[in-house]
Amino acid sequence: MKAAEEILEVRDFSLGLVIGKKAYKVLDSISFELRKGEILALIGESGSGKTLAALSIIGLLPRNAQVLSGEILYEGKNILQMTEKERRKIRRNEIATIFQDPVNYLNPLMSIGQQLAEIVPTPTKGKDIVEVCTNSLSKAGFKEPKKILRKYPHELSGGMCQRAMLAMALIRSPKIIIADEITTALDVNTQAALLAHLGELKKQYNLSLLMITHDIGLVASNCDRMVVMYAGTVFEIGSVNQVMENPIQPYTKALLSSIPMIGSQKLEAIPGTVPSILSMPDGCRFNPRCKFAVDVCRKTRPPIIETPERVVACHVFQQAN
Repeated sequence: MKAAEEILEVRDFSLGLVIGKKAYKVLDSISFELRKGEILALIGESGSGKTLAALSIIGLLPRNAQVLSGEILYEGKNILQMTEKERRKIRRNEIATIFQDPVNYLNPLMSIGQQLAEIVPTPTKGKDIVEVCTNSLSKAGFKEPKKILRKYPHELSGGMCQRAMLAMALIRSPKIIIADEITTALDVNTQAALLAHLGELKKQYNLSLLMITHDIGLVASNCDRMVVMYAGTVFEIGSVNQVMENPIQPYTKALLSSIPMIGSQKLEAIPGTVPSILSMPDGCRFNPRCKFAVDVCRKTRPPIIETPERVVACHVFQQAN
């Protein structure tokens, strides 16, 4: 699965959360890569570790988080070995993040223009700041960006607030944008417009996007490749078309079977819930919910099987091949 155009690599990364005096492993030896100019989706149920993986990349982990092993490479350099000053520089200029629920991240007492101006690179001054902010809002899809400069967050719709966050992410011309559930609470038309615009930005500026979502429908129509995560582990990686047409890991199959399809009146629910970090099952973390589980699944972690087009972690798949 390696390629020369990789801009970001997560290698055998494990993360723990310290509760009491014990570190519970919440990310267990995860590996994936983001290539230049692609949209990569991290998908899975809530509690799968998608957001923690993203926060690990940008170095914004909770205080009780503890890196246990592995590497996170940005353009070949290990972010985990950098100083906090170096990580801040990357967050400021190279890797931008757009979080869900923009209302929580926009200051209600400042206009959009004032908040954008705070991000403009120094020593930009005066009219140049206004021009930079206006251009960034235009890139984010606003047809009348000068009017938006004077608006306050409460005067904008949810979709417009999310575009304002996108403008903030774009203002320093980053190489990577991490989008964490940015379509949550948006109506279908606004979702489609926002994601279509992100796709255009990717092509125009050769951006790399890491999209965190649980909406497989959005992944199918907007992303290039997908990483399926469950309970802090990576179960399957492949192109969106390959995984959608031929899912291999039982969890991936179960996720796809739970999507409403045209002409189908039955949805297959996945029994049970994602396990708590306090009581992870032995072996494959999905085995208590998997109808294909065999004895080895309950005892041993599944091996990572790499083919030229796919990465899969599954005992049943290994035995079948």
